[in-house]
Formats: sequence, C-alpha cells, structure tokens
Amino acid sequence: MVNNPAAAARVDIGAGSAIVELPWTAPPLTLNQRRATRGAMFARAAKIAAVRQEVYERATAAGLPRGLDHVTVTLHYRPRDNRRRDTDNLVDTAKPAYDALTDGRPARLSRPKDPKKKPRLIPAQLGCGLVPDDTPEFMAKPEPIIHRAEKGKGGAMWLEITWDAQRTDSVPVGPAPLPDSAVVLPAAVEQANPVRTAHSAPTRTVESRQRRPAQRVALHAVPAAPISSHGIAMSATPMPISSPALATSSSHCSVCGKEIVQPATGRPRKTCSGACRVRASRAAARNKVSATHG
Repeated sequence: MVNNPAAAARVDIGAGSAIVELPWTAPPLTLNQRRATRGAMFARAAKIAAVRQEVYERATAAGLPRGLDHVTVTLHYRPRDNRRRDTDNLVDTAKPAYDALTDGRPARLSRPKDPKKKPRLIPAQLGCGLVPDDTPEFMAKPEPIIHRAEKGKGGAMWLEITWDAQRTDSVPVGPAPLPDSAVVLPAAVEQANPVRTAHSAPTRTVESRQRRPAQRVALHAVPAAPISSHGIAMSATPMPISSPALATSSSHCSVCGKEIVQPATGRPRKTCSGACRVRASRAAARNKVSATHG
C-alpha cells in the first residue's frame, strides 16, 4: 500500500511494481452522476475519453513495461475529508483507467446490420500496452481503496500496479506504437472517411468547404443511363431541383380562407397557421359532441 501518493511516478521493474499518480483530487466519474439527458451522455463520454488519455500519457511517461502476462491494478483515493464514501462510486473512474493500460484498439469500420446503412469509422482507442486486455485472464482489479484523509493535504488519486517480476526479462519498455495505420480501409471509404485518432484531428480547409456544395449539385447532374424494369427498357433521366414536378401548389385555409402554399412533399396543409389549426380542431370536437347528443 502506498502512503505517499504525492510522490512522482515510480516504476521498479525488478520488483514488479509501479505507482502512477493521477491528477485528480476527486473522482471525475461516479455512479451517482445522472445521465438522463443527451447533453449529459455527451459530457460523460468526453470525461471518459479524457481519463483514458490522461492515464495513457502518464503510464507511458512512467516507462511501464509492455506485453506482460498478468498484472494487478488497484485504484487508490485519499479524499480531503472523512465523510462516508462508497468504493463502488470509483468504478466509473477506474474503468477507463484500466482500458488505458491495455493494447488499445485500432481504428476500424462498423458493421451495420441494415445493408442500406453505410459503415462508419470508429476512431482508435489509446493503450500503453501493459497487457493485451483488461479481462481476468490478463488483469486483476481488486476493489478500489479509500484512505483516511490527512490533515493539511487535499485529495489525491493514484494507481498501484504489480506483476510477476520473474517474467519481465525480455519484456520491452517504453511507449507502445500508436494504432494509426493498423486498419486497412477501402480506397473509396478512406477518401470519404480519413482515419482519425486521438493524435490526428481532422483539418477542414476553405477549399474543402467550398467543394461540398459542388458535390451536391453533381448528384443531380448525372447523365441518363439506360435501365430495365420487368424486362422493359427505359431511360433514367435525372430530375433537377427546379423541375416543375416538384413545384408547390396552393390552396385555401379551411378556417379563415387565407391562401396556403403547399409543400412539394408530405401531407397537404388544411390550415394556414397554428391558431387556425386549433380553431379547426375545436370546431371538429364541438361538431362531434353535437352529433353524438343531437
């Protein structure tokens, strides 16, 4: 057990132990945090990525060995006071920290079940390569430890990592190679979806932004190609946006009589505004009641 978490990260390969100090004074993720809204889910995903990135950088800077057979990782937390706390709440912070110690995962394409959907690019996940995976076969994860608060000291968190020192004779030490080129994508997909990792952010130039409208216009300017349906030869003529077939039609409001411009698609509108729609609904309800009790 570590009594001085404020010390710098220490790695003793001969003894098979390492201490990785974490920058947080309190768990950034807990099970008590609500995830009921869409914004909360995105905020949680951003925190998970930040925790994994931070642990990966600190573990890499500490010079941890790579390719071990099995390790034991324990998360320690020393709060600023001695209020009652549950160790279960530390699991949310411990999970991305455990993932950052594995080999990670290269960028890959998804496999949608619906054949009509296009595969999307899943970005790479970083890992320092301490063990291949965080399954029980490679990593033991005891319950996190909450220490007593120390007077005059703030909160602190750190990871305690131990392994069998007799199996580290031929284990490489240093940062694992980044999984940037570990995925093979088709040429068309690679051009449309370049591989993105945590170290390579997409760049958007003025030329690329100006080229997108031209690509949309080109979709409606495809030359006609002969096709066949049920054995009958036909010609597929592309319909431009300004085609008369898509022109809007007009009618009149059923309440006030004001002219309504109908859209090109969807159900035709019967009223010109929300107020007239409410009046029409109330009138229909009154007519229904009078017809029932008439």
